[in-house]
Amino acid sequence: MDIKEYRIGFIGMGTVASGVVDALRKNGGLISSRSGLKLTPVAAAVRRLDAKRDCNLDGVEIGTDPMAVVRNPKVDIVVELIGGTGVAREVVMEALRLGKPVVTANKALICEFGSEIFAAAASTHAGVFYEASVAGGIPILKALREGLAGNDIISIRAILNGTSNYILSQMGKGASFAAALAKAQEMGYAEADPTLDVDGGDASHKAAILASLAYGNWFHSDLVYTRGIRDMAVADMEFAAQCGYRIKLLANIRKDSQGRVNIAVEPTLVPEDSPIGTTMNAYNGIKICGDVVGDTMFYGQGAGRDATASAVLADLLEAGWALSSGTLAWQSGFTRFTGCTGLAPHSEAFSRWYIRFSVLDTPKTLAHVCGAIGDSGVSISSISHKPGADGAIPTMILTHKASRAQIEAAREAIECLSVTDGKVTIYRLDDLD
Repeated sequence: MDIKEYRIGFIGMGTVASGVVDALRKNGGLISSRSGLKLTPVAAAVRRLDAKRDCNLDGVEIGTDPMAVVRNPKVDIVVELIGGTGVAREVVMEALRLGKPVVTANKALICEFGSEIFAAAASTHAGVFYEASVAGGIPILKALREGLAGNDIISIRAILNGTSNYILSQMGKGASFAAALAKAQEMGYAEADPTLDVDGGDASHKAAILASLAYGNWFHSDLVYTRGIRDMAVADMEFAAQCGYRIKLLANIRKDSQGRVNIAVEPTLVPEDSPIGTTMNAYNGIKICGDVVGDTMFYGQGAGRDATASAVLADLLEAGWALSSGTLAWQSGFTRFTGCTGLAPHSEAFSRWYIRFSVLDTPKTLAHVCGAIGDSGVSISSISHKPGADGAIPTMILTHKASRAQIEAAREAIECLSVTDGKVTIYRLDDLD
């Protein structure tokens, strides 16, 4: 077999980049025999020259100037792994200007500046490969672009943030949010500042990318209804379990009967025995429904050194094949097509719902509550109670399907009742049917 060599320049040599280099050293022979390509690290830009590197960098030119790596004539493919949207954006745009394909795991960059980046890639016949930006080692972007390309995508439900899923898994065992977060930080799943994970921003970026690929129109993360898990209570986990559900931070992307797409990331009750419901700890789970294939399920490690490195390696091989075959001209990374008619207002998101509040132990209390909910156009499926203190009874209601606008009207109505404590918690409920 004729082996073609392509030389790799890394922007950043942190955890993931080190994993990529290690894998290339370890599996270089296997990769060449399988792909016909030899991928050789030749240059890297780092923040600190004296930092300890967790990989063998023999033969790699190390410096501190990212642009020097990008413009190095020895570099055929640029791998951006520094994150953020400042220097990373400049690096990517310069590489594309020079006609060099880019591999990146930077979901924020792709989400926020995707249109600009893909336009640049198309204009210079370069390419952007970003499998590692969503769901770590799960090849979900390739599945959407290729494996499911003949399907009209009906819906995507996905756990896309391993940190939040780990926290919720611990809370399902009785830990408080604070204790579960501390454990996640101890295990290395959560950063010292976990805001992007627990408030839903990370999953929102990923959901926007999935929706963009599924429907052919680039969606910014600002268009995603986003709610995190910071206010989650153990009582909600217990009520959910009592009814056969688990709570997950779920990306819910679906097309309605008018062809409009709704994109949301929020805590959601799902059946505990479903593939999504059994996706625990730091793992990701993604369920995609296509009109031809039906339901498909993807499961695996959504983050971490080796899982993300695996996705970067796949992108490097795809970039190498494109260079070898001269097909970069049609592999900009994103193709526009008419897969939807636009966005549906978040207020029209149609779902079942979970409602929790406390009521006074007085006659006709539930009659008042049920009347307020019914007046809002919401139909009740079931009601459950737990023993309370000081005359306040924790109460949980599951509804039939209603719009987000209707359930918010129900919240306001319940909070105005004199027989409730004024605090109402509402989460989406998805039976995944």
